[in-house]
Amino acid sequence: MIKILDSRPKDQSDMHFSEYINMVVKEFRTHHHGNCGERAYILCDKLNKMGIKNHATIQIDGKKNYNSHVFNVIGLAENAKPSKPETWGPNAVVVDAWSNRIFKPQDAFAFYNDFLCYGEDNPIKIKELGYKYFKSPN
Repeated sequence: MIKILDSRPKDQSDMHFSEYINMVVKEFRTHHHGNCGERAYILCDKLNKMGIKNHATIQIDGKKNYNSHVFNVIGLAENAKPSKPETWGPNAVVVDAWSNRIFKPQDAFAFYNDFLCYGEDNPIKIKELGYKYFKSPN
């Protein structure tokens, strides 16, 4: 039998982003695991601390619940809309901390179409994730 070691609270809806990141980093260092979203948020936090502003954390979903994925995009154009890849600009790079890969955007979507079984009957939906999903600091 496998025992899952996870000390994270089940309800994280009342956390500030920095509290969540601290919890995820501690968990990652202790148990060496993290899902795609957790790894993307760790990278997002590092980029913010480095003063890098032209990045976004992106979630892609299909019609089926089991095939969502989260990654970061770095090098976004000044007026880019993160949920619209065609606006990302020529310097955009997809950084997938979960799979430990770096892609050109078109290569990333080709990979995700194959790996996550997207296609005509299961098109990719793209949305930006961010601090809005966490409690504001007091």
